[in-house]
Amino acid sequence: MSELFYAEVLNGIESVTRSANYSLLLANSDNDPDTERKSVQTLLETRVDGLLFCPTEKNDLSTVLPKPETVPIVLFINTSEGLSYDTVRVDRGDGAYQSGRYLIGKGYEEIYFFHTFAHMSESRNSVEGCRKAFRESGLPMERLKLVLCPERRLELFHQKAAEEIEYRQRRIESGESRDPEHVVLDLKLVPRETA
Repeated sequence: MSELFYAEVLNGIESVTRSANYSLLLANSDNDPDTERKSVQTLLETRVDGLLFCPTEKNDLSTVLPKPETVPIVLFINTSEGLSYDTVRVDRGDGAYQSGRYLIGKGYEEIYFFHTFAHMSESRNSVEGCRKAFRESGLPMERLKLVLCPERRLELFHQKAAEEIEYRQRRIESGESRDPEHVVLDLKLVPRETA
């Protein structure tokens, strides 16, 4: 829950549950699959009225969650294909597409896209969204640099950028640009200051 996006989602969930006279019990796995499994078990033993569940993307959800008939469950943000739970999804494919178009429109000709968990449909959709933006722009596909990161953390993305990007006599600056339509992690190569 270190990302602002998740804090905003939780704020909305808490507001709605409070207005419906429900209490919200929160469990944070820090993206650890063992903690996730234990947290779900603890909440179920507490006999909660339902679960709003944002999976880590690292577990097989069929081994973590009970059957939907046992307790109402809604998956959000990260979901898994082939499961019969209600879901609330973010269209990451379109988000990546819009982000790619935005950067291409700003004149960037080589774009690095950092993604995680290649086995998850959301990650694959994001990669395809970037590719679609490149195809439509006419830029050569080899200018889209796809970088797989083992975890979704800004500092890890920055580290991977430093490893992946050829930046002779330049340094990397990173920043998050917020636009009403999409969020872009903007990595810029700028000349190094000389003494």
